[in-house]
Amino acid sequence: FEAIFERVKNQCDLFWLENLNLRGGFKKTIMDYISGKYPDLV
Repeated sequence: FEAIFERVKNQCDLFWLENLNLRGGFKKTIMDYISGKYPDLV
């Protein structure tokens, strides 16, 4: 969480972090999207 905060602290005043519980067939789809758009996050 600290790395996320450091990265966005100059761009926003408030941020919320929630658990992302990926289940079933959605997990691969979402992880593939994140890998394609934001490879540094995975």
